[in-house]
Amino acid sequence: MPRKYTWYLKRDQYDAGINLAKHDFDACLAAGLSFVPICHVSPIEEGDADCGYALYRELIRYAREQADKRGLTLVSATMANVAKS
Repeated sequence: MPRKYTWYLKRDQYDAGINLAKHDFDACLAAGLSFVPICHVSPIEEGDADCGYALYRELIRYAREQADKRGLTLVSATMANVAKS
């Protein structure tokens, strides 16, 4: 069954979701593409307690570690800030 690392996350879907998110990040990194996980506060709070926030925190930590290993800088920004640049 295909998974997506989306908000409204249930605990039993967490491992599949984080693995897919890491896979997609790694593929973008290898291809030199930007990886843009977009989230809104209300949906990330849905689902089982803290699953959405936990996935987001774990994904950002993983992305930062992978970028650091390659001497790259991970940039986190709001969509408003991205649109200004």
